[in-house]
Amino acid sequence: MTRIHVGRLRPGRGMWRAVPALLFVLTVVVGTARAQEERITPSHVYQQSLRLLRQIDLLREAEGVTGAPRDPGVQYNKLPLHVYAKGLEVMGKIATLQQKHGLEPVQVPPTPTREFVPMVVLNLVKQLEDEVVRVKQRLGVNERIAEPRFEPGKIPSDVYQALWQASFALDGLIPALTPNHVYRNTEYILAELQSVAQSLGATVPSEDEADAHDMGREIVPRDVLVEAFKNLYRVGGLQRDLGLEPFTPPAFPIGKITPSDPFDATSMLLAELVRVKRELGIRDTYEREPLPEGKTPADVLAHAQHIGVVLNELAAVN
Repeated sequence: MTRIHVGRLRPGRGMWRAVPALLFVLTVVVGTARAQEERITPSHVYQQSLRLLRQIDLLREAEGVTGAPRDPGVQYNKLPLHVYAKGLEVMGKIATLQQKHGLEPVQVPPTPTREFVPMVVLNLVKQLEDEVVRVKQRLGVNERIAEPRFEPGKIPSDVYQALWQASFALDGLIPALTPNHVYRNTEYILAELQSVAQSLGATVPSEDEADAHDMGREIVPRDVLVEAFKNLYRVGGLQRDLGLEPFTPPAFPIGKITPSDPFDATSMLLAELVRVKRELGIRDTYEREPLPEGKTPADVLAHAQHIGVVLNELAAVN
């Protein structure tokens, strides 16, 4: 066997002359990427959200879903973080839809602790559309959407509203949310509060010490939602103590309350805790868990009340 001897590589003069040119090319590439990122606005994300909504509408037509989705109403004071978190909520429902039709479901990550510029949110919403298109292909839905027009001047609240519409539209395609989904959210919240407590040097009380009480009747989703809204106001107080703009909860929903409503409220709380963690410099986050089984509104209420106890303890530290 003939051995090929490769000597030690020694940079010649030509290589060193090329270094400035390579650095220049790298600078141009990075600068171009940054310029493109800066050109992306909430209006671009809104347009992409309408694409997603239209793709879901095609699936609803193919599946014969005729009932009008719930209307989330006009949204106010939403940040890119809130939009991103709502996008992850939509991703969770898409994963359920994919599983329903025998597809490998998309893996839903926790909300990262980072800065959420429009480009980051745009990429997430593009992924959401791609995942819905996978379902369309599986079902043989070949109709194409009409491209939505670009509407300048949109803000994160507009995008949030569009994504919430997409979330409600998906409800007609998947099994209804259950107390199991809300309970898992409360588990995530408690994990996040544990990280916040450690950062503040506080001790999280055990759940046995929570002020859970027997209401003397069957616990229903409305009871859980009331407690979840109390916690949204409590986290706003914690944010104020930390020097942040406090979260203002939306109007309490009217009409029939289903597990979807406390699920939305607990998802909001998870997003607000990301703001708290960023302020405290906390980088770690909770791990996704399998969906628990057999949980009842009473189980969720006990967890929600314990969350209130922990938030009150953290407020006392400050």
